Amino acid sequence: MSKYDNITTAADLISEVRANGLSTATEDIVRAQDILGRSTVEEIDFLAQGGEINDSGKPKKEYIQKVLFQIVFACLDRERAVALYNKHVTRYPAQLEEAQGKLRQEIQEHNRTKDYLDIESRMHKTAEDERVALKENYTKLLEAHQAAEAEILQLKAKLYDMMTAGA
Repeated sequence: MSKYDNITTAADLISEVRANGLSTATEDIVRAQDILGRSTVEEIDFLAQGGEINDSGKPKKEYIQKVLFQIVFACLDRERAVALYNKHVTRYPAQLEEAQGKLRQEIQEHNRTKDYLDIESRMHKTAEDERVALKENYTKLLEAHQAAEAEILQLKAKLYDMMTAGA
């Protein structure tokens, strides 16, 4: 039985943790994970930006982010918790996203260039292999031609010897 069983929203969880501190009991952490998992993305984003509407309709920012991220870092894996923290707390998230977008585009362009160069490399290797094969074939044909010419010369010499021997 968790002490967070009667809580259904992330805002209520934050209020409870603000009032009584975060319980580190396993069943309480699991229930907090469940509450965060059932919360909408918009609700988490609103709270991560420090938003909670008080009775006068104005957002109260005091400790909201700190408490939310205390819960998030206790409940979620580090990678997702840091990503959520960076998205909402860093000073220049739009600039970071823009820089990441540019880096992704550059990586895609580099990958396209790499793929193109791989294809070109394979084509050059194939052409080089064909050139080597043609050179070997040319060498064999040249040797056969030279052997045939040598045989013709020997036959001409025999023919000459036969013609001069009978004269």
